Amino acid sequence: MTELGRESKSLDLSWLARLGPARFFPRGSAEGPSSGRYTGSRRGQAGEFVDRRAYSPGDDHRRIDWKFYARSDRWTVREEREESHLRAVLLIDVSRSMTFSGAHRNPKSHFAMHLSAGLAHVFRRCQESFGWGFFEQTLLSYQPPRRGDEMWSRFLFSLQNIPIGHKTSFAHALGSFVQRARGRGAVIVVSDFLGPLEDVFGGFRLLTTAWRDVCALQILDPVELDLSLGGGAGRIEDLESSDSLNVDLDTVHEAYRSKMENRQLSLTRGLAALSVDYHLCRTDRPVDAELSAFLRRRAGRR
Repeated sequence: MTELGRESKSLDLSWLARLGPARFFPRGSAEGPSSGRYTGSRRGQAGEFVDRRAYSPGDDHRRIDWKFYARSDRWTVREEREESHLRAVLLIDVSRSMTFSGAHRNPKSHFAMHLSAGLAHVFRRCQESFGWGFFEQTLLSYQPPRRGDEMWSRFLFSLQNIPIGHKTSFAHALGSFVQRARGRGAVIVVSDFLGPLEDVFGGFRLLTTAWRDVCALQILDPVELDLSLGGGAGRIEDLESSDSLNVDLDTVHEAYRSKMENRQLSLTRGLAALSVDYHLCRTDRPVDAELSAFLRRRAGRR
């Protein structure tokens, strides 16, 4: 069993006001347990008219289109699209690699914490159900989606007392989540996605078979994108394995940047092939700007 530490963090939520009326628009349809403003794919409930078909013995009499019968003397049944609230789950990577930070910047975990709080704020303001989970090698905790101010308070408390794990296993962690929670809402995975690509894609394959709308919010420090640490000798350490290597930064800079660009291209293409909505967030940019850009792009795809 993994031994976990726990890190207490403070939250500055003053920036949430800058999000304004931003909303998280589900891709396609989203199902939930109660009536709301998003359209789902199921038929036969009270909602937007889709079509009508001939009445068959055993059909619910309440669904007979009486107005159409009065005009045509034909028995038909209305097919309607159900409206339902969004159900969203935030899955947050708390592995050791998320504790990395470049010079004069907060760790990726700090950015992830505030980004997740911003999304939860949007869900709460729009009266949507949301839940969350923390993961590293496995799913460490999970709170099923619910609505209300109590959930908001519990989530903020959880963010300020997040567990700190070690290595990440996306296939195992996301597979554990799928076993515990199956739904047709949205899942937003917040991580640096720096593990082996085969593991990352394996986890998302499991996730996309069980959930309709899957998002990947990748959080990276600029140093991780281009190894911009300056010249001279330096030591590079893998935070999850604790392996380290002495290198000449001038020598490895261009090779690293090229390899990272290729890896990022493979990551984005692989996630796109799985119909995962991907967005890169850099820790040298304001969290509200990154979150707003993500939400605006989704709104434009409706």
